[in-house]
Amino acid sequence: MNTSKKDETDRATILVVDDDVGNLEILGGLLQQHFDVLIAPSGERALQIAACIPKPDLILLDVLMPGMDGHEVLARLRDDPATSAIPVIFVTGLDSVEDEERGLKSGAMDYIAKPYRPSIICARVRTQLELKRARDWLADQNTYLEAEVARRMKENEQAQLQLLQSEKLAAMGQLAAGIAHEINAPAQYVNNNVQFLKDAFGHLLPLCGELRRLLESVKTDAIPSEVIEALDAAIAKHDIVYYEEEVPDALAQTLEGLERIGAIVRSVKQFAHPGSLSMAATDLNEAMRTTALVSKNEWKYVAELKTDFDPSLPLVDCMISEINQVVLNLIINAVHAISEAKEVDPQRTGLITLSTRANGSWAEIRVSDTAMGIPPEVQPRVFDPFFTTKAVGKGTGQGLAIAHRIVAERHKGQIFFETQPGQGTTFIIRLPIAQQHDTQ
Repeated sequence: MNTSKKDETDRATILVVDDDVGNLEILGGLLQQHFDVLIAPSGERALQIAACIPKPDLILLDVLMPGMDGHEVLARLRDDPATSAIPVIFVTGLDSVEDEERGLKSGAMDYIAKPYRPSIICARVRTQLELKRARDWLADQNTYLEAEVARRMKENEQAQLQLLQSEKLAAMGQLAAGIAHEINAPAQYVNNNVQFLKDAFGHLLPLCGELRRLLESVKTDAIPSEVIEALDAAIAKHDIVYYEEEVPDALAQTLEGLERIGAIVRSVKQFAHPGSLSMAATDLNEAMRTTALVSKNEWKYVAELKTDFDPSLPLVDCMISEINQVVLNLIINAVHAISEAKEVDPQRTGLITLSTRANGSWAEIRVSDTAMGIPPEVQPRVFDPFFTTKAVGKGTGQGLAIAHRIVAERHKGQIFFETQPGQGTTFIIRLPIAQQHDTQ
């Protein structure tokens, strides 16, 4: 922005309009010592010159002219946005108060009656040029301030949306933590009771076997046949043999299911934990396992999720709750992309791959999908705030912008993507590896 007024040493351009050649020569000679002077012998010619680039800085305009008089010229200048701001001074032999009032009301900035004095002409011209410079400077200032206000409002809007997103994520985290706690307590009771039943049945099974063997050994003529038949019927009726075979498997499967519930609860609690605002040495592989498990309900009906974690990946200094948020967002985006691809091609295989690896001084997290890829015209704007290809109401376009801010600004890392149209996309997150950390 130009914050200063026009340089005082710049020569202004004055357009002198008069049908009298003698007046043109007198005014031109008077003004050309200090200004660049253009002359027009008629109103029509004055309008042509005023429309050219560069435009005159000021117009000295005679009122009484044949054809198009000064008032009509001024009206046309004011009606044209390109010339409406050029100041006009009427120079005329009409010196009545009514004439002067009419001229000023029609839009003239000043009114000089003939015969005029050269010093008055120069003083009036300089005054109007100064006023024009001031108006131009103020207009420039207003334009800058309006742009600055718009920019600040945009920044505030982005900040408010990001704050809202953070608050929503925090609320989701608190809700998830509460749900995890509510699930964990009864699940633990059930787990303990099932474990008790398993142990108890483990003691009963040998007893049942011993009783059946004892029954076989005492099946003699000394025992009435009806007693033996009644015992055999009772064993058959209560399906003792079936329960001996199936109950242990059922208990084992129940315990396995409870262990899976416990694993999910632990993952949700870990994912929902707000985490520290400072960096901490983190096992990225374990964090990615947690994120994959927490996101299962998003992808299990749409795609398969495979993991490929580098066992030699060292600990990484990061704010893991934020990195979990980024990866979860990428997984959900991959799910949406695969869903859209399957609408076009129902036979398409949906696969999401979540992997980690060490790459020099970087720890890499990769989220790959088998969707349709990112179109070339969209690629430059992927990380732009508020940019989304989803329908109105389906997304704010803030997810990847926030991800970029978290990775690039808060972690001094990198986030970018590789895509092949029709085949899929891989988002790569790179986080710096601290040299002092040992391999996991």
